Amino acid sequence: MAQNQHAAIVSAYERTVQPHMARGDNKAAAPAIQALVNRYGGQAVEEALESLVMHYDLKNL
Repeated sequence: MAQNQHAAIVSAYERTVQPHMARGDNKAAAPAIQALVNRYGGQAVEEALESLVMHYDLKNL
């Protein structure tokens, strides 16, 4: 995956999904996640979010 696409997915996730997840509102987050998948493809979104989680986990060790 291109780095700019990865950055775009992470940025969109942080803008559109993360606020709902922070409030524990998974139902509201679902359409935003689906929109990311529709725009970028499931594999690209999965890879970008796995990378984001790994970065977060390593940063907080």
